[in-house]
Amino acid sequence: MRDSFVFYSSYADAISMIEEPASQMNVLKAIWDYAFREKEPEEGSLNKIETIIFSMARPTIEASKRNYENGLKGGRPRKTPLKTPLKTNDNDNVNDTVNVTKNLNDNEKDTVNDNEKENINKNNNNLPALSEIESFCTSNNLIVNPQEFYDYYNEHGWEFVYNWKNLLKRWNSNQLTRQKQSVSNDPYAVLR
Repeated sequence: MRDSFVFYSSYADAISMIEEPASQMNVLKAIWDYAFREKEPEEGSLNKIETIIFSMARPTIEASKRNYENGLKGGRPRKTPLKTPLKTNDNDNVNDTVNVTKNLNDNEKDTVNDNEKENINKNNNNLPALSEIESFCTSNNLIVNPQEFYDYYNEHGWEFVYNWKNLLKRWNSNQLTRQKQSVSNDPYAVLR
């Protein structure tokens, strides 16, 4: 048996337009019985207006029931990320545009113009090597763990990264923000 269902304010508005309190309770009881006990109202137990209001709520209750049952099954199966083979860039000319946007914790995306997209499509084999990521972190004083960044995009695919350097800077910014939040939440941080 479920613990809840969606009850919109429009249902309450419609029920409150019924003048007789007994009739209002009759509709509410019919909705609750159907939502929680899957019990249909008995034939003739609702008058015409009560039946109309119940009919208005019924599809939402049924959708709520379907969602609940699907949730018990584990929900929608996860989509597996596309895995691309890692190809490293061995030349000295490092291309800043790799390929695509990955939405991390802050809903920001690296944007590119049409010329850059053409460049990306031509040069999508220029993925950063771990050593490139490490040297970029060192030269820019980033606190990101290069191995963690490299492993994450090897697992989830580089095809959604347009500019790995900007993405790495965003990882750094997010990590600094998390560190500041954890320090501000620790009342004894100043004493250390």
